[in-house]
Amino acid sequence: MFFKKEKEVDKLLHKYLDAVEECVDLGKASIQKYLDGESDAAEKLGCQAFDRETDADTIRYTIRDKLFSGAYLPLVREDIYTLIEYVDKVCNQSEECCDFFLYQQPEFPEALIPEFKALAKGSFESYAPLKQSILCFLSGECSLNDVREHSKAVGLKESEVDKLERSLTRKIFSIDIELARKLHLRRTIHRIIAVSDVAENAADVLDLIAIKTSS
Repeated sequence: MFFKKEKEVDKLLHKYLDAVEECVDLGKASIQKYLDGESDAAEKLGCQAFDRETDADTIRYTIRDKLFSGAYLPLVREDIYTLIEYVDKVCNQSEECCDFFLYQQPEFPEALIPEFKALAKGSFESYAPLKQSILCFLSGECSLNDVREHSKAVGLKESEVDKLERSLTRKIFSIDIELARKLHLRRTIHRIIAVSDVAENAADVLDLIAIKTSS
């Protein structure tokens, strides 16, 4: 019975990671469309991201119920629950970033649009190596070094995003536009980079779990 529960949770975890990936990809596509001036397409994709975030939450609740019913040993059970809670933050931040764009409708100076596109692309793509790291860990066939290499890729992506953030912030406050608009663009940057920030946090949690379970 316990083995059956663990197999069910394993399948649900894979399904959950796929749902989060779809949410993140839809969020990234929505923002890219917004920056291209295609607001209707951006809104449609944003609504799809919201729906996928809801689907991911439903799967997460099912995983939680399976864990509470006794799947896995208590120590591993707690680790899995902690990990999916951190992954959930990546999905949430992706969907919330879409909401920010669609509801607050920031206005971008034409010259800075390519850099905002690069910032969004880098931040949202931080989920891909995180997913690979988790799948590597869940397979039970990867070494600790393999898991950490994938996690390291998340950190490297986040560092790239940080560099883009600093450069873009300097440019925003050096151009001749209203201070209120500058501050709004700065808030927009914060919404975008929140995705890679929480992805890095999730990778750090996975590293700790991998170290603990390998000892």
